[in-house]
Amino acid sequence: MATFIYQGERDIGEIADRVYGRLGARQREQAIAALLKANPELRDPRRLRAGTELQAPTLPGLGDRPTPIEPPERPDPVVRPDPVEPPQRPEPPAAERKAGESAHAALAGELLDALGALQKAIEPRFDAELRRLKEQQATLGSAELGRLVSADPALGQLAQLAAKDTEARAAVVDSRRQALTDIIRQAAAVLEKERGQ
Repeated sequence: MATFIYQGERDIGEIADRVYGRLGARQREQAIAALLKANPELRDPRRLRAGTELQAPTLPGLGDRPTPIEPPERPDPVVRPDPVEPPQRPEPPAAERKAGESAHAALAGELLDALGALQKAIEPRFDAELRRLKEQQATLGSAELGRLVSADPALGQLAQLAAKDTEARAAVVDSRRQALTDIIRQAAAVLEKERGQ
């Protein structure tokens, strides 16, 4: 009879699938019954600790099933001396160093270009949204709308709520624009520094 390690499965069906592989419904019932007979503690798997060794009985009628699947054994860790100072890497030749530095500078330049393109693409969207909100505020504050809603207090309240909502939305759009601009500015400063090195 083979053994296997309980890995914290929630029910015995999961255990049967792991131990015996993919089974049909009838074979699965057989496997569950055999596992319970060999390991009565599996009636309530929640009480078991992960890492508990259990029995995996051989099941007649299932043919040549694979042995239970176990987690791979970890190799013994290699014991290395703890150096006082990290080993010094030899300085790469000047040609290699320049090639690596130029690739680094080129990447920083590409990222700077991408940030600039992002800012150019996003600014018109912020402008359009703020324009739309200003137009909406102007409409909500117009005398014509005031005359229309003056007859119905509920409409007046609705117009006031819409005006407050539009004002709050404009503030959010403006703060998001400022936050994105700050992020792009900070990233650009870091990239400029990297490109210059």
